[in-house]
Amino acid sequence: MESNYFHLAAAELVKARPQDFVVNADTVKEVEAKCAATRKAALKANPPEAVPARVEYNAVRKQLYDLTEHAKNCEIRLNNEAGNVSHFLTLISDLLKKKKAAITDNRLGDERFCEHQLVKAEEELQDARERLTKEQRYNQAAVRALRNFDPARLVELKAELAI
Repeated sequence: MESNYFHLAAAELVKARPQDFVVNADTVKEVEAKCAATRKAALKANPPEAVPARVEYNAVRKQLYDLTEHAKNCEIRLNNEAGNVSHFLTLISDLLKKKKAAITDNRLGDERFCEHQLVKAEEELQDARERLTKEQRYNQAAVRALRNFDPARLVELKAELAI
């Protein structure tokens, strides 16, 4: 058995250097200032090269195309998962009807079989609902990214390139 002593080491570090584990507005501002200075020095040492307008135009068009395709794909996956959920709901209702018919006909084996199938179908329904929720979040993020895309730069480049 492998033991984990991280909590003991962390406790000793908190005792020895508590200033490393306390975060307040001043320390955040200090870290942000250091990062800004580092970024500024990196930009000064390695300035970005000017990109030709046609290359930038193609990149912006590709970005728009990628966002559009991602939104379409997310919508398709969302519809597939919604279909899976409705499939499991109909499966459960059919199994309940079969179980009811088995009870009225006094077929205990079929009733038991339907109960086991219902348990499996309910588990699958729960999994499908979780996947549907995840796909809804992905779809919302894709739509939000597409909505937040600013076509102003694309229009500027079109005018510059006389397209």
